[in-house]
Amino acid sequence: MSESKKPHFLALGGIDHTYRAIGELGAEYSLMQSRALVTDFQIKSARELLITQYEDTAKMVDYARAMHARHPIDYVLCLSEYPQLAAARIAAELGLPSNCDAYAVEATRNKAMLRDLLDRAGLPTVPWRIVKTADELRAFRDEVGGAVVAKPVSGAGSEGVHLVVTDDDVTKAFGHADGIGRDGVLAEQFIGGQEYSVESMSANGRHEIAAVTRKTVTGAPYFVEMAHVQPCCPGEYRDQIADVVSRMLTALGHRHGPAHTELKIDEDGLRIIESQVRLGGDQIWEMTLFTSGVDVARETLHALLGLPAPERRPLHPVVAIQFLQFAKIDADRQAIEAACASDHPDVLRVRIDNSGSEDMLLTQSGHRSGYVMVRGETVEQAEALAREQAEAVTRKVETMRTA
Repeated sequence: MSESKKPHFLALGGIDHTYRAIGELGAEYSLMQSRALVTDFQIKSARELLITQYEDTAKMVDYARAMHARHPIDYVLCLSEYPQLAAARIAAELGLPSNCDAYAVEATRNKAMLRDLLDRAGLPTVPWRIVKTADELRAFRDEVGGAVVAKPVSGAGSEGVHLVVTDDDVTKAFGHADGIGRDGVLAEQFIGGQEYSVESMSANGRHEIAAVTRKTVTGAPYFVEMAHVQPCCPGEYRDQIADVVSRMLTALGHRHGPAHTELKIDEDGLRIIESQVRLGGDQIWEMTLFTSGVDVARETLHALLGLPAPERRPLHPVVAIQFLQFAKIDADRQAIEAACASDHPDVLRVRIDNSGSEDMLLTQSGHRSGYVMVRGETVEQAEALAREQAEAVTRKVETMRTA
C-alpha cells in the first residue's frame, strides 16, 4: 500500500452508492467516469475525476499510470460492465489488487469464451456455435432441429438478441446480432422454461449466493426483461444453483466482488446462459441489498481492504420491479416522474428514464420507459402490487397526454 494516510482506490464507472461507501470506510478515490454518469457528489468527493470513454484500454492505462505517479493508487475497483476490461488491464499493468481479474472479465464479456469454459468444466449449458454468415446460422438451426437464439458474442443486456425459427428469421436475426457486437455472432439452442438471475458475492475466492431473482421477459423474438421479483429461488434447485455457480466462478479465477449469472430451468433441468463478474443491473443490486442485506459494493471494498465482512441487515421480505413502456409524450422526464409519484406505503420508487417510445418497438432494455419498485410480504403480493402500480403510472401518463 502507498504511504498515503488513506487507502486510495482508482474507480471506473459506477454510482454514488459505491463512492459514499469508500468515504465511510475512511478511504479516498480517483474516478474515471463517462460524462453521462458524472454527478455533483462525484465532482466534489473524487480526488481526481477524468471524464472519458472506455473503448481505448491502452489510453486508459496511460491515464491511470499518470494518476498513479501523482497520487499512488492502492486498489483498482470496477463494479460496472462497460469499464471492466479497462479496469482489469490497469490492475494488471500497475500490479495492483482489484476485483477485476483479466481472465474472468474477458471470459464473461465474451459469450463464446464463457460457453467454452462451461463445456470444459462440465457445467450445464446449451449447444452453441460461432456463426460467420446467415447460412451458417441456418445450418446450426437445422442441426439442432428446433429454434435457436442469435446474439452478439460481445454485448450487454438484450442488445442484438433474436429468436430464429423460420428461414425468414435467419437473415434478420443474423443482421440484428452482427450489427451490435464486434466479435461475431453466437448461436445457441433455444430452451424454454423460467429465467432466473443469481447474485453472488466472492471474497478471497470463497463464493456465496446472495439472492436469486425470477424474471419475466417479453418473449420472442427479442426477450426483453420486463419484471423481476426477489428472493425467488426454486427450492429443489437451491443446492444445485449454489454448486454450479460456485464451480463456474472458481473456474474463472474470480476472487473478489459480485457476479451476476443468468440461467434457465425447464423440464430438463438447469442450464447456465450467461454470467458477468459485476453487480446486477436493472436495480437488481439494490433489490439484493433490500432482501438479503448484502451490499455488494461495500462487501467488495471490505474484501479488498482485508476487513471483516460488514453486517447484513435485510430491510424487506420481498421486492419486485415492473418495467414501464409508454408512447412518446411531450414532457420531460422529471415532469413525468413528478406526476407519476405514488403515495402507496409499499412503493419504494417510481423512476422515469425517458419521455416514452416513438414507435413502441421494444427490442432491447434501453427502450423501456422506466420502472416501479415495490416491497411485499410474499412474492405474489409484491408482483401484483408492482403490476398494479405500473398500470397506474401508465394511466397518469395518458392523462398528461390528453391534458
